[in-house]
Amino acid sequence: MAYSYLPLYANDYSPYLSVPSTQACTDPRNCQLKVEGKGTIKVRPDITVVVLEVVTENKELKLAQEENTTRMIAVLRSLRENGILSEDIQTQTYNIVPQYDYIEGKQVFRGYRVEHSLEVTIRDMTKIGEIIDDAVQNGVNQVSSIKFSVANPSAYYQQALNAAVDDALNKARTFGSKLNIAVSKVPVRIVEMGYETGVPIVSLKYQTAGSATPVQTGQVEISARIEAVFAYRPMY
Repeated sequence: MAYSYLPLYANDYSPYLSVPSTQACTDPRNCQLKVEGKGTIKVRPDITVVVLEVVTENKELKLAQEENTTRMIAVLRSLRENGILSEDIQTQTYNIVPQYDYIEGKQVFRGYRVEHSLEVTIRDMTKIGEIIDDAVQNGVNQVSSIKFSVANPSAYYQQALNAAVDDALNKARTFGSKLNIAVSKVPVRIVEMGYETGVPIVSLKYQTAGSATPVQTGQVEISARIEAVFAYRPMY
């Protein structure tokens, strides 16, 4: 098999190298170096996922459940009034937890705690604070987290994948330059290692009544990784 080799350029050194001795390099199949390429694209998110929770307590389980249900109905109404579709609202947890106090070393039953949490997807990024504030005013008393994402990450992933390939080629050139070897222009094997999405997660602090909670979306990182194996030959 004939190989076309990359020109040599100086670049940053990388540790991903698997090279036998030059004595073993008469067969190109034995003369291979392996590099990992990574590419990352930063984009502004267009989806927010927030966890809203209603927590109630009462000595009587029925009363704790009834209060929780009443609050949750009001929360769901406020979400729909703010344009949240039913398919973007999902129950995440529903827990009933007995509560106890310890008095003089003895366990004393205090009542029941009912926890009902919703995972809500917000697609209008301009209304995040307003939607959360309305939910709190209607009965939500815990906001677990808020995460940012993108609706269609595949287009951005392709850009990250291109950058990962370029990164692998640059690393191969670096090895060629540093070790005085000619590296093939095209890898003999490429493995796509998948992609990662860095999702910013923030906690919220509520402002005074009448002002919407400010939410800073920042950027989401979408990363691609590949493993590429190149043939090489010594330059001697």
